[in-house]
Amino acid sequence: NKEIGANEFNENCLLALSRCPISKADNALKAYAKQKRRREMNGTGKILNPSSYVMAVLRNSMSDETISSPSPAMDPPEIDKIRNGSALIFEKKPSISTKNVTPFVRRLPERSEYGDESSEIAKPIKKMLPQQKAFARSTQQRADEIAVDMNYVDKCLSYLAKLEQPIINLSGVGPKTESAFHKLGLHTIRDLLWHFPRSFIDRSKLQNSIYEVADGEVGTFCLTVHTDRARYNTVVCSDEAGNDIDVTFFFGRSRQGMAMASTAMNKLCDKDVHSMVISGKVKHSNQKAELFNPDIVVSPDQAESVLGIEAVYGLSPGLSSKKMVSAIDNSLDVALELLSLLPESLPQEVLRDLRWPKLTDALILAHKPMLMAETGPGSPARQRIAFEELSMQQAQLALLRWKLKHHEIGIRSKEVYPRWSDSPLVSAAVSSLPFDLTPNQMQCLDEMWGDAIGDNSNGRMVRLLQGDVGAGKTVLAYLLGLGCVESRQGGGRVVALLCPTQILASQHKQSISDFAAQMQKRNGWNIHVELFTGNVVGELRNELLTRLESISDNDAIFLIGTHALTTPDIAERLKQLPSVTTDDSKGGLALVVIDEEQRFGVRQRQSLTVCAAHSLYMSATPIPRSISLIKSGLMDYTLLQSEPRSVE
Repeated sequence: NKEIGANEFNENCLLALSRCPISKADNALKAYAKQKRRREMNGTGKILNPSSYVMAVLRNSMSDETISSPSPAMDPPEIDKIRNGSALIFEKKPSISTKNVTPFVRRLPERSEYGDESSEIAKPIKKMLPQQKAFARSTQQRADEIAVDMNYVDKCLSYLAKLEQPIINLSGVGPKTESAFHKLGLHTIRDLLWHFPRSFIDRSKLQNSIYEVADGEVGTFCLTVHTDRARYNTVVCSDEAGNDIDVTFFFGRSRQGMAMASTAMNKLCDKDVHSMVISGKVKHSNQKAELFNPDIVVSPDQAESVLGIEAVYGLSPGLSSKKMVSAIDNSLDVALELLSLLPESLPQEVLRDLRWPKLTDALILAHKPMLMAETGPGSPARQRIAFEELSMQQAQLALLRWKLKHHEIGIRSKEVYPRWSDSPLVSAAVSSLPFDLTPNQMQCLDEMWGDAIGDNSNGRMVRLLQGDVGAGKTVLAYLLGLGCVESRQGGGRVVALLCPTQILASQHKQSISDFAAQMQKRNGWNIHVELFTGNVVGELRNELLTRLESISDNDAIFLIGTHALTTPDIAERLKQLPSVTTDDSKGGLALVVIDEEQRFGVRQRQSLTVCAAHSLYMSATPIPRSISLIKSGLMDYTLLQSEPRSVE
């Protein structure tokens, strides 16, 4: 088929196609081509993952047959042969591993799909509570029972797209009303769903006496209207206890206000109706009870349709409560259509034990509660929604952490030392120091080494090293930088150390130069220490940058600088540093160390961290933002507690 190229599918999909009957593979490819043409004609987005689409069609068509699972050990030449061939070869082949193909269903991924137990993705909790075990079992059972086809997926995606539509697409919302919604930060239908009421008014019960309601509170009464005691804009009524109540309407002295008051008076003094259900704010003054501009005035036969728990939303100029409620009702209709398709994310056992409603019911109850007991922040509906928000937040943080640790990470050296003591370069550097590392320093070095270089390393290191002044943070950064250089992280030969002042940069240059001079007597490496500040300009700067780009194999440079390192042109040159390996691995810095990290802005730090394979922040007093990143799991943490022994 000329419309389909083999490069559209990944290796797993190509191998699966080659190992199933030719008729089944042909049908799967035809279905993909048809869907591709349909989307192009409709102007909708392309199929994001063609391989998953084709594999889903294969699973549905081969529920009683077998497809050979692609083996991780498959030789690349065989994959290239399938990918580059003029036609796909569909024939049965002896497979290394096979599994029975079941209909395409929702299921929980197995741990092996996420890597081993040391993986940063979905790391299992070592000790699970009984509720967690029940949740896992029930989730697996429910997932196995839910069959999924492409029509189902397309339908769900269409409703998700509706939730992201602008508010103006709702009935009754025009440009002016939309502008009023924007002032509240509401732009899409989804925003309306999560715009919960700020308070509620209980109009569900009829009070017998107006004196049962405190001054300034809202009360609802069935009043007998005395039309013979009406005057101008006030009517005297009586409640069921016989108390006289003045019902007053006043909307200003303008022509429009007087017309509104006259209309309200005519409605209340209808000759055919002797009693009315009135709800509004009660006012007690001078031994007289009054309802001033009541909110609801209806006949008793209409009361059931308008009384209940009324939600009070935050509004803006030009936006009435009626328009807000109408827009939220429309957005709830869209959400309920989507949630009716999706399965409940929590198992029935958990919902029953916690007495929580389903998410669908929780959204309805949050906006339209039946009882006042369902309106507080501790209500089951609000707790269910809060749990859903926290779950989505944790899932988002997990994805962000994965992207942070794995996106654009360079290829590691095949020679990895599990511990720093196994590294010839770092061992020589430690033995050449004019002092011995303390136990706590060695423990901190173990943590950082395992994160960035060791066998358990899982992507990019982003870590904060906290310790008091003089605790030995600089020497640990120096040793870790040597390890990153030796294992060829990133570009493999340059370590940058960012300092807030020229004085501190000069001190670091002097101390690291002394460390490196003693180490070079015991090892064949040439460690150069360069200072890069705002005073290094013109040809000196160009010569230094050229030297960084043309460094030899057994050389390494510690580039110690100030804010000059964070300028856009210098950061771009550092990011483009070539790799010393012969493959096409990503270059850049092997490690960036940001000393006194609290003295740099977010963008200044980021300009260097994007250039490096690993990032180490050092501080005695970390800023709240760093602490927040640690709490959210986006940054790891090492505490250097002890101080090194003084040199005699």
